[in-house]
Amino acid sequence: MRAAADGRRALRLKGDARHNQLTALLEDDPHFGAYLKIPGKDNGFDIEGMAVDGQRLLLGLRGPVLRGWAGLLEIAVEAHHDHLRLVPLDAEGTLLRKHFLQLGGLGVRDLHFHGEDLYLLAGPTMVLNGEIRLFRWPGARAALAANREPVRFQRELVKSLALPHGEDSDRAEALCNLPPALSGGVPSWLVLYDAPGPARSDGECVVHGDLLR
Repeated sequence: MRAAADGRRALRLKGDARHNQLTALLEDDPHFGAYLKIPGKDNGFDIEGMAVDGQRLLLGLRGPVLRGWAGLLEIAVEAHHDHLRLVPLDAEGTLLRKHFLQLGGLGVRDLHFHGEDLYLLAGPTMVLNGEIRLFRWPGARAALAANREPVRFQRELVKSLALPHGEDSDRAEALCNLPPALSGGVPSWLVLYDAPGPARSDGECVVHGDLLR
């Protein structure tokens, strides 16, 4: 893998397109094990979005949504030779924690830390024309750092706003916090869309997103 000028490289868990250390950990999981064999866009196991806090990673699950609850997987990783490997989250050797969020039946499309809060872009698990919303989990960073439970439920989330979507087009898929140099010092979020409609296209090489302030 190519390295950046400062020596950093992109790494992944050792494995192939179907199996790695994480899928092995989930094979017998009571919540997600049965969904590993179901196609992701049919409410099967489908990771979309990742938030990083030191060694801790939060993996957002577009699916499955279980009785209305969306899932986040919390893991920790470290570089080991030319791959990543899972490492314990605590002194007890916990390799995985599961967080279930009440997103009104929607799955996670993307997630991003901003200060102490976690912002989540949520939409339908399957390829449907349905509501897409932005949620905020206040104080998420501290809550995650203090948690020692292997499974927890988070009901208290703030619905920030609904995002536009079209008929078979304009489905919000990605969210990022713009750096001050690009936002003019005004807190701003960039939302990008899958299957952009004609109104979001400007020639063959330009696609417009939305800027939220």
